[in-house]
Amino acid sequence: MAAEYAQNSSGMSIDLESKYVDDSRYKNFESNISKCLKASEQAREWADLISFLARLNKGLQAAPEQFTFVPHKHMVSRRLAQCLNASLPAGVHLKTIEVYQIIFHRIGPMQLRKDLYLYTMGLFPLFYYASINVKVGLFDLYEAHFLPLGEGLVPCLKGLILAVLPGLEEGSCWSVGSRAIDPLLLGQCCWCRA
Repeated sequence: MAAEYAQNSSGMSIDLESKYVDDSRYKNFESNISKCLKASEQAREWADLISFLARLNKGLQAAPEQFTFVPHKHMVSRRLAQCLNASLPAGVHLKTIEVYQIIFHRIGPMQLRKDLYLYTMGLFPLFYYASINVKVGLFDLYEAHFLPLGEGLVPCLKGLILAVLPGLEEGSCWSVGSRAIDPLLLGQCCWCRA
């Protein structure tokens, strides 16, 4: 049953799945992520979420570098988005951003381009209600992992701009990276013409 769940909900390509399905290290990695997800269902308060995020962080870092994917990525992205709820404290948000950093580093830019729709659903709404410390961490995440995508960022560029603009204060010095994205495209997205 667990193997069936891994094949159906992990979102990995069939080639990648078949490449590692018999590898004991992959089975251990998948099992650790599954256990973390199962434990997250029992979370009742923010301290439980911190514990879940720490376990997920440890599980992701313990996996061999050759696994450039996250098992059960749809469920992982959903749980991470839930950890970015406005009613939770900034500490939970910061810990969640740490986990996103690890995931984005693990999967690399090519896979991130394909999975933008998964990971942005929790990140984009966060900026509006985030504390200053969380905004800094979020900017670092965007600059380190999203802006290097360049033209690969186009599918979510409008969402990124809409997420960041309302939260910026007048005189803020953060730029959406005209060095990484065509300035004409950036302008079109700002005026909703792209």
